[in-house]
Amino acid sequence: MPTAFLSYAREDAEIVSQTYSGLRARFIDAWIDQENLPRTGGLHRNILEALQNSKYVVLFISKNFITSDYCKHEVDQTITNNIQGKSSNIVVLLDSIDNIKKHNNCYSTIHSIIDNNNCILFDPNNPDIIINEVATAINQKKGFGFNKIALKKISDIEFYEITFDIFNTKDGKKFLPENFLEKNKVDICSFITEYENNTKNSSHALPVAFNGPIPNWLLINMTLPFLNRRSIFIYNAMSKKYICANALPGDTDTGKFHTGSVLSLN
Repeated sequence: MPTAFLSYAREDAEIVSQTYSGLRARFIDAWIDQENLPRTGGLHRNILEALQNSKYVVLFISKNFITSDYCKHEVDQTITNNIQGKSSNIVVLLDSIDNIKKHNNCYSTIHSIIDNNNCILFDPNNPDIIINEVATAINQKKGFGFNKIALKKISDIEFYEITFDIFNTKDGKKFLPENFLEKNKVDICSFITEYENNTKNSSHALPVAFNGPIPNWLLINMTLPFLNRRSIFIYNAMSKKYICANALPGDTDTGKFHTGSVLSLN
């Protein structure tokens, strides 16, 4: 089941494709037709299934979007999902509100969607804003989220740093619901493999460092898939050091601290 379905017009594919890649780099299971449809038949059925099963629908509304019959069908299904409590919307405006609302083809449902959502405005001079704001909107709804994976180096060790945050608070303290894992399954290993393949990284065994406010049970769950395949580091905010929580044979000893200048390699 995908986390976020990206609904858009073909003419806006380049912007949406960049957003898709940016969300995947932040461990958000985004769905886009040009990346996920099978080469065989069943085009409309696969799109409908992905839309019906997604927790969040990201609508990239533009003049192209409101003139597309396919997009109108997706909007109608999205509204049905909303009514049934299956999904919630995140709205990105690729054109100005006035240009969209005043367009001859702008139908009442689009007016309502724009009026009833906090819309994200596209800035052609800074397209990354869409990625950051869509990711933040999804993560705030989930109560938990990752930042973009970063390749870093400390001393002579290169590693991937995965930073994250918890958005739910109670009495000034951050918390996660007890059923969090059941509702938010994240296959971190697959995302890292995808990242390595996309960046053509020659090494597929770099250590992974976790950095963020998390309860111990969540840290254990996030670490388990890497055991016997990668070394695991945990950033200690108090000591400002990375401690090795799990080491592969021949790698850094478990329990050893690393500190010094941390270089960002990407």
